[in-house]
Order: sequence, then structure tokens, then C-alpha cells
Amino acid sequence: MTEETKRTLSSTSCDQTENASGADRRSFLIKAGIAAPLAILATSRPAWGDLTNQDFRCGISGLVSGNVSIAPGQDLCNGGFSPGYWGNKNGFPRWASLHDTPFCGAGGIFIHCSCSGDKVASYAGVTMGEIITNNTYSGSFGFHAVATYLNSLYVVNYAISTADVLNTVNTVMGTGSVTISGVSFDCKGVKDLFDSTY
Repeated sequence: MTEETKRTLSSTSCDQTENASGADRRSFLIKAGIAAPLAILATSRPAWGDLTNQDFRCGISGLVSGNVSIAPGQDLCNGGFSPGYWGNKNGFPRWASLHDTPFCGAGGIFIHCSCSGDKVASYAGVTMGEIITNNTYSGSFGFHAVATYLNSLYVVNYAISTADVLNTVNTVMGTGSVTISGVSFDCKGVKDLFDSTY
């Protein structure tokens, strides 16, 4: 056998091996490309509530990405108003009956009065109206918790139900963190999440 024949046979054999392994790789990638979305679809869950829960509004990934998912038969989720709106001349009158309601503690909206890492040490003895209108509280966890609570009460199809707002705030203020759809949030994380809904 001549050297040229050996090179030709050797290169033909390698090309066939590369083509066979390339075809197998393409086949694998195609199958994986089809299976991966199905696996994700089968394991994904909504953030707050579930599809059978009347309070379900939007998934957490939808709130963060802007691609809001909705439950069958539900209207689209609506964003709410900022804390500034609820404290201005247009928003403040809409919730007059709650202005003097304590933020927390006995007779308050929320159970606990402080949130770890917040700029305000405690909300004990402070009303909802004070939190929204007093600059001391501007940008605080309580500032965003009040706005989110009011949005859940007064905005039709708001992204978060009132029950979920209460549960989220009470849990994070009581324990320092809350888990939503497998993701743990501290007070700052919940404040940022609430802020993303308006």
C-alpha cells in the first residue's frame, strides 16, 4: 500500500467518525432542546398562591421581568401607585378611613413593628398616614409596605393580593426573611419587590 493510499484511507475513516459523532451530537442537542422546555414547564409554579387560589394575581418572575403570567379566567395584572401617589392630594383622600390606623401591633395592619436592616428602627406607635406623608419614612420598608397594601385594596387586579401582602410583610418582619417560589427575600428584597409593582 502506498503512502498516498494510507493517507486517503486514514482521512476517510476519520471523516466518517467525525460525521457519525457530529450527527449523534446534533441528535442529542435537538432532543435536549425539546425536552428542556417541557421539563421546565412541568416543574414551574406561580409565585404567590396557585392557579386554584382566588387571590392569585401574578408570578414573581413576571413581576421582575415584566412578562406577567395570569391564571386562566383572570384579567391581566395591574401595577399599582407609588407611595408618593398615596401621600399626595389625589391619592390621600382615597384611603382616609385608614390614615389613623396603626402600622403595626395592637389594632395595626401588620403584626410586627420592625424589619431587620431597615432605615427605621421601629414603626411602633406610627400610623399608616404618618408613614406615607412624613419624610422620615420616605424610602423605608414601611413606606413601600403601606403603598403595596393600599394598592392591593384599591387597585383592581393589582399584582399582589391583600392576603399575600399581609403574609409577606408579617413573615419578613417577624423572621427576617420570607420565601416566595423557592427564593428567599430579606426586608430590602421585599421592599424592592414591592417597588417593582408600581
